[in-house]
Amino acid sequence: MDIMIYEVNRDKIPQDSNVVASITKVRDSVGSLKVPVDNGEFITERAFSPYVNESQVDGKFAYETKGLWEVSGQFMSGPFLNYAIYNEEKNNWLIIEGYIFAPSAKQRNYLFELESILKSLKFVEKED
Repeated sequence: MDIMIYEVNRDKIPQDSNVVASITKVRDSVGSLKVPVDNGEFITERAFSPYVNESQVDGKFAYETKGLWEVSGQFMSGPFLNYAIYNEEKNNWLIIEGYIFAPSAKQRNYLFELESILKSLKFVEKED
């Protein structure tokens, strides 16, 4: 299991009917740059479109995305959970994402654990 946290500009994920494609594009670009793999890229599984739902994390609007990741050209894949949280103060998206690679284990409980960790995120007030 691993967790990534990063920010992207507000215009990278417009709130329209094509949000799943926008989130997929962002996570593929970050994943291919930041997750080191041999002979391939860390990307969203192409065969199945991720599930996207509107949600909240610590009272802030968020898109919850669940799907499968893969390493292109390799036999590596697993589930991921992604929250794109709108940050009004910075007018951008805070992305928190977790993914699992456990080919010899049942991944359902790992996914529940990951969801609990990500949903426990708390925003702290900035002190003057």
